[in-house]
Amino acid sequence: MNIKRRTAFFVLIALFSFAPGCSNTSKTQDVDNPVILTVNGDKITAKDLKREFALRSRQDPSFKTTPIVLTQQLEIMVNRRLLIQEATRRKLAEKETFVNTIRNFWEQTLIRDLFNQMGAEVAKSVTVREEEVEMYYAKLSEKVTFEVARDSQKKTVEELALKLKQGQSILWNETVGPVGYEELSSSMLDEAFSLGVGEYKTYLEDGIYYLVRVAAKEPVAPPALKDIHEKIENRIRQNKQRSVLEKWLKETRAKAKIHYEK
Repeated sequence: MNIKRRTAFFVLIALFSFAPGCSNTSKTQDVDNPVILTVNGDKITAKDLKREFALRSRQDPSFKTTPIVLTQQLEIMVNRRLLIQEATRRKLAEKETFVNTIRNFWEQTLIRDLFNQMGAEVAKSVTVREEEVEMYYAKLSEKVTFEVARDSQKKTVEELALKLKQGQSILWNETVGPVGYEELSSSMLDEAFSLGVGEYKTYLEDGIYYLVRVAAKEPVAPPALKDIHEKIENRIRQNKQRSVLEKWLKETRAKAKIHYEK
């Protein structure tokens, strides 16, 4: 066994069998987080290594820790620490682009964790009825083509809707489809999916007014309900959770004091 392999073996034992109060570690070292090695004075601790292994386990559930894997991981961490030290020496961490990147990552992580936590809380109260599953399944039996007109002014969209009511032709901004129900990424089109051919409705989404008309529908053959029942139930539950979170955000925004500087 070479030196690196032997060192990794003993580190592995220490990492997963270490218990506070059962070690002869120096009093100057944190017994709850022993130092595994140092790189130009920078410490790499047991917690650092465990954090790396936890990340790899989340990315690959079949991941297993072995002396060889440990050696490879330590090499990666040493190289990374050397690169960070050089970047710090060159004062790259002080550049605005780096600071902004860290801030964006921090914000995205916070938002993700918030939504995960709120989603878990909402999930406890969400139920799915059998008739909801059947209604969802019925929508899988067709694809819809939409015609969409949009404008920032409500009056303009209302005038377009009036022209349609009077049997006049209008200029559409785009045609969407044919698309299946599960291909939709807009709550507006989700709602419009149930309209009949030729029917139309106005919507407000993200500050823009829309006029949506169902131009055509075509039949498709979905799998048997019994084969996708659980999938549909989970999808409905997820949609309900998202709706609750979107409602919360809308209500919170309405209460917030938002001031645009001139």
